[in-house]
Amino acid sequence: MLSYSQAGGRPATTAAPRSTAGRLSGTVTDAATGKPVSYATVNVINPTTNSPVNGGVAGDDGKFVLPVPAGTYRVEVSFIGYQTQVRNNIVVPAGGGTWPWAR
Repeated sequence: MLSYSQAGGRPATTAAPRSTAGRLSGTVTDAATGKPVSYATVNVINPTTNSPVNGGVAGDDGKFVLPVPAGTYRVEVSFIGYQTQVRNNIVVPAGGGTWPWAR
């Protein structure tokens, strides 16, 4: 089962202006074992337009860093053999935010 937890984020109703730099980073782990999930796909979606803002693949240590404008996003984490996890209202502050993502 794919799941993740978030620390440091907060629900919000509006996105910050796109000109403000931000960064989303974290580690994808298996919820049952706590071990990193290598090469999981992480997508950051603009919830208003349903358009991708950025995306990437976690490293062999499960860690990822995605530069995105500060704002509020939908984040999708997926990997073969796991159920895709979707979280809404992920707030990325100017300067970035870090979350533990368990799959």
